[in-house]
Amino acid sequence: MSRLPAGERQFLQRHWRALAHWRPASWGLHLAVRLDGTAIGMQNIWVTGFTTVRSVETGSWIAREHQGKGYGTESRAAVLELAFAHLRALEAYTSFVEGNSASERVSRKLGYVYNGRRVYSRDGVRIVEHGMLMEASRWAPHKGAGISVEGITPACLELFGAE
Repeated sequence: MSRLPAGERQFLQRHWRALAHWRPASWGLHLAVRLDGTAIGMQNIWVTGFTTVRSVETGSWIAREHQGKGYGTESRAAVLELAFAHLRALEAYTSFVEGNSASERVSRKLGYVYNGRRVYSRDGVRIVEHGMLMEASRWAPHKGAGISVEGITPACLELFGAE
């Protein structure tokens, strides 16, 4: 019996934990970004208190060899379309670590605006994280062609706290 490498195991456990703790008011959706059937990254969207505050947060990563080709922008646009057009979110938040100009460019390209910063320690290193905000009213002009979400049913909306 072969053992699952630690990275893959941690990835699966994180995904399973999100599914196990899913509630309409608080959930996390972990999506794969695929190119020709191969996973090249992830796009996540999560909420806390969604049924009351109608806010989402997004985060993503794209494998280095696939960066700069628009995949990150397209995958973020897809979850924003889900959030604003289908789940009726009022705002979306994201952040980038200082120096990650590619992540900042994706956020600005999609219409996010600067929303403050926070500083914290990770493994004894000072990290500066910049917050970005997108309000639903700003989404339509930034959506981009070809972005759509399919298969949203009333039962699905109920699971997302958006019925």
